[in-house]
Amino acid sequence: MSEKTSARQRLRRRLTEGGMIVAPGIYDAYGARMVQQAGYEAVYMTGNGV
Repeated sequence: MSEKTSARQRLRRRLTEGGMIVAPGIYDAYGARMVQQAGYEAVYMTGNGV
C-alpha cells in the first residue's frame, strides 16, 4: 500500500473487500496506541468516550 493512501481510503477499501474487521474498543489515545502496536487495523471509540 502506498504511504500516500489515507487511513480513510484504506478503511473504505477494507470495507468493500468484505470479510471481518476486528476493531477493539478504546476510550483514550493511550489505548489507541496500544491497539496500534498490537497490530489491529482499526479501533472503535464511542462518542461518549470522547
